Amino acid sequence: MSTAAQPMIDLGRLDRILNIVRTPHLASPLLWDVISITTYLTFSTIYLFLPLIPDLAVLRERVGPRRRWFYGLLSFGWN
Repeated sequence: MSTAAQPMIDLGRLDRILNIVRTPHLASPLLWDVISITTYLTFSTIYLFLPLIPDLAVLRERVGPRRRWFYGLLSFGWN
């Protein structure tokens, strides 16, 4: 089972996820599971995206005008 699904399984019912968002208790291990998994996924995505910026700039120059805007947005104006 994936690690990201573990806090939802520990809650017992999926409707209790709103309780974590509305009334978080810092002593709750489930809250720390949610925080740590979200932080891990966020920084992993950034870590994997940053090396792609020069490649996205190369793709921007080789595609049509519709995709050029999209790759230009993702490449942050890299030259």
